[in-house]
Amino acid sequence: MVGIMNGVADGARADLDTNDSKDVSGRLLVRPFHKTATPLKDFGLAMAGSRGWQSGVAALPSFRTPSLQQFYFSYNGATAEGLRMRYSPQFFYYYKAFGAFGEYVRTETPIRKTAVTTDVAHEAWQVAASYVLTGEAATDAPAGVRPRANFDFGNGHLGAFQVAARYHTLKINDRAFEFNLATAGSSRKAEAWTAGLNWILTGNLKYTFNFERTVFDRNANGARKAEKAFVFRTQVYF
Repeated sequence: MVGIMNGVADGARADLDTNDSKDVSGRLLVRPFHKTATPLKDFGLAMAGSRGWQSGVAALPSFRTPSLQQFYFSYNGATAEGLRMRYSPQFFYYYKAFGAFGEYVRTETPIRKTAVTTDVAHEAWQVAASYVLTGEAATDAPAGVRPRANFDFGNGHLGAFQVAARYHTLKINDRAFEFNLATAGSSRKAEAWTAGLNWILTGNLKYTFNFERTVFDRNANGARKAEKAFVFRTQVYF
């Protein structure tokens, strides 16, 4: 799968094109055992990436915590100025009620501040696993887990329950600090773990309960205290 995109900063979404540059993006996915009847039938590998010339302040990322959306890193007085490259190897595996996913992401961008330009790379990775307690099949399909019986309390049907856990981390390149590109107080690294419960009442309604803890610069009691968050979501989809 290949596409030509406007290109946005890492972790961002945008409906407007901020410059005339484009990114060429692609993802290659293989399921080597998909046509077999082995437990590895739903194992897969993927490689994704993008490449494109980007410039300006809007092409640079600011990083926030996933749950509370608190900023912990941003650039100050700097602009993107050159060829931005990203790549991300990934894996996934589903077997009966169990599911797992992992990825590594590296992005590198030339960044300019006053008369100095340097390449700055950020690295992130995550690994996640889930298990459907009520026995339904785990899946990566857009519709998600489908309960055997929709929620019907009067008839003893509670839907499906799934537990999940994730560990994820992001490291800022040291050059961002050596060349004075970062906003004062920015963190160099964020590491987090998340534990959650999904209650799937029907094929269209799901409640999600997550607890997440994030530590910055490997110091829970440092200048930026560890963040703890409990998040409840209701998801309705068709």
